[in-house]
Amino acid sequence: MAACPSCQKLYTLDQFAEERLQESLTMIDPPADLYTRIKLDIPAGPTKRKGFAGRWRTLAPALAAAMVIFLVLFNYPPGDIRDIEHIGSLALANHLDDQQRVAFKAGEIEDAAAWFVERIGFAATAPNLAGQGYVFKGGRPCKLGPKGAAYLVYEKNGKKCSLFVINPDDIKFKVKNNKKYSLAEKNHDIKIWSESGLVYAMVN
Repeated sequence: MAACPSCQKLYTLDQFAEERLQESLTMIDPPADLYTRIKLDIPAGPTKRKGFAGRWRTLAPALAAAMVIFLVLFNYPPGDIRDIEHIGSLALANHLDDQQRVAFKAGEIEDAAAWFVERIGFAATAPNLAGQGYVFKGGRPCKLGPKGAAYLVYEKNGKKCSLFVINPDDIKFKVKNNKKYSLAEKNHDIKIWSESGLVYAMVN
């Protein structure tokens, strides 16, 4: 998924639809004789057919989820970064991908911003992380949606942290300068903010 923006989008939509469907399901206890009938291979007795209203209550959540997916696909071309949550999902997918290694290690390149200009089209400068315990380890170009971004790898308290530098011209909405967005996904904390004309996403 890290190499395929369309796959990332479809996966995100699939997860969203699954969550909506799960919310509509209700846990019920099985019939007392269910396991006995399974063992004896005895078919269940005739059941009462659900009326239209009953079927509609079952189908409504699935239809609603399908409509949401349709509207998202209709309004956002495949790959476009559409909101803060989408940035977080794409950043986390790259963070969890251990197959790709850094293109340069700390100390190997004197001007990393200029190095990124040649590869992703903009100067990806790191934000001010002084005093926060982050140790820079290296970086490489990556893809967040259809556009290129810078992926800077840090370490904090012995744990890998990923910082993504994004060109604000490559996203379809404005990230406010005076606000830091916080997300929690798959036991990871994701911070997204705007600083010095760039957008940053940090995955811890």
